[in-house]
Amino acid sequence: MKWTGGLALGDGWAFYRGLAGDNALHAHYAVQLVVGGATLASALIDGDCVIDEIIFIPSNTRHQLAPRPEPLDILYVEPALLEIGAGGEIPIDSDCAVLLYRKLEQELHSGANDIKPALFGAYKEARIVAAIDMIEQRLDASIRLEEIASACNLSKSRFAELFRMTTSLSLWQFVLWRRLRRAMLAIGGGDSATRAAHSAGFSDAAHFSRTLRTMFGVTPRDVMSTVAIDDPVIS
Repeated sequence: MKWTGGLALGDGWAFYRGLAGDNALHAHYAVQLVVGGATLASALIDGDCVIDEIIFIPSNTRHQLAPRPEPLDILYVEPALLEIGAGGEIPIDSDCAVLLYRKLEQELHSGANDIKPALFGAYKEARIVAAIDMIEQRLDASIRLEEIASACNLSKSRFAELFRMTTSLSLWQFVLWRRLRRAMLAIGGGDSATRAAHSAGFSDAAHFSRTLRTMFGVTPRDVMSTVAIDDPVIS
């Protein structure tokens, strides 16, 4: 079964609305909320079958969604942003994710064509914000820890520690995560898998495809013709 719907790829979050297609067991950095609406959603999570109206999948948890002919909503959020967007003191759990999903629903149902940046929060450590800006500008090229750390006036070890504390990822894991977003946006803009891979800094299309399948259980071919991908307008 094909994935068919629309995917908004924001800065640290994503929102999919449509049909869930075939997918392999996978795991990714984002926490995930699957909302089945009137029809229950089903997923295999760490070997257990979960069937519910709303399914919460923690960060880095192996899972597989059951394909279904009825539409559903899927919200993905980087864990640190989920906590910030929920107020900073709320644990990263199902209630926290549902809170942000309801806020997103209100935005979508209001008829607005944009998403407020405060909806999912934003990193507040100024040096890490600057580092992420540099990373985004250099995704199609080589990214060196030494250069990023130096630009932030930090030693390599201190920068690496601060980056992981802020984002919950190492620099290299974060770069790979953001390269995947860049490549998917390129596909949404009409690029081939090969061009999308190179524009995001992957060594080749095969590397991009392997990464996408490992993290999301699908390949570029599974979504290229049936999922509309865009970068939502931020107001």
